[in-house]
Amino acid sequence: MKKQRILAIMIMVGVLFSVTLNAQEKLKGKAKKNFRSAKMYMKQKNFEKSIPLFEEVITERPDYISAYEMIGDIYISQTIEDYKKNDTDYDSLDEYYSSRNLLIENFISARKYYLAAIKAEVPGKNKKTEKLLAKIKKKAESAWIRFYKTGEIEYKAERYDMAIQYFIKLADYTPEDIRPIKMLVQINQKIGNQEESTKYLVKIAEANQEDIPSRVQLGNYYFGKKDYENAHKYWSQIIKIDPSRTDIEFNIGVIYLQKQEYEKGKNLFASIIEKEPENTDAYSNGAMAAFQAKDFKLAAKWYVKLLSFPEFAQDYDIMTNVCYSYFSAKDWENTIKYSIKWFEMDKTKSDPVYLILDSAKQEHGNRPKLSKEYMQILNKLEQ
Repeated sequence: MKKQRILAIMIMVGVLFSVTLNAQEKLKGKAKKNFRSAKMYMKQKNFEKSIPLFEEVITERPDYISAYEMIGDIYISQTIEDYKKNDTDYDSLDEYYSSRNLLIENFISARKYYLAAIKAEVPGKNKKTEKLLAKIKKKAESAWIRFYKTGEIEYKAERYDMAIQYFIKLADYTPEDIRPIKMLVQINQKIGNQEESTKYLVKIAEANQEDIPSRVQLGNYYFGKKDYENAHKYWSQIIKIDPSRTDIEFNIGVIYLQKQEYEKGKNLFASIIEKEPENTDAYSNGAMAAFQAKDFKLAAKWYVKLLSFPEFAQDYDIMTNVCYSYFSAKDWENTIKYSIKWFEMDKTKSDPVYLILDSAKQEHGNRPKLSKEYMQILNKLEQ
């Protein structure tokens, strides 16, 4: 019984060892011959002959990752010479652009074969295989980085058309990486193509639900175009990501003012004021929204608060708004109080005098002495 168990274990170990050997089995026959010939042609830089032979090896042995690697290396080798050349190194601009386009295709081809090696189904991988795959993975990343940096070279040289071509191809080829799209935004903004820049900003926002900068720019763009629906859409997304962004809340409040949705605007500015009690812009716009929403008491309260800040203490327009807010709220006492201050700011104006006289008539018990005094003032002003 024990002998049978030992025999069974030995058979299992033998099978596993056989699988490992098979996974690392060297090339045989035609594949071996083709691989050797391909390497020879590769050393001679006769790539037209070497690549088809490596392809034949892959067809026969799709798990033989070295063949993929070699083809990738060939395409990379063809980029080295042209990688850092400038347009002045060529006889004509057409020749330069042709070289650049070929460079793009070589980068794409190299990375394609490196990725194919990484994705190849290699049974029974061992440490040696894993080490080789790790090396190939680094080569794939390096090819991508070189491709990206070549686009940067074109951008820095202000060859924007070529840079755009680079990054469009790179973005199409690796849609999971957002960096080429960010460069397309930057380049199009640089050359003043706002429509294209916005198109790529939308892609960034769609690809990354947490990206705030793209949404800020999209909101700004659509607000400038008076497309308040889209501006509101992107700015609202920012608030969901980061509720502390009162600057974005403020922008949305301004949208409500533009759309004459005054109640919503009032409530939003109230929220900002609660978080930032020293935010004078929120008081100013909030008071405007409150007045239009016919919440005259709140409008007056916020305008008065503005007067408490040193930079606005003698602001004639704010004092005007205070007086009319109290008058609209039928708060006659405060209308008189602030209208007197308003008149003291400029004694040539009759508007505050009219408010004082009208409020004095409305106030319970009337105020004949005050009315008489300001009636005399009004008479002098209208002479």
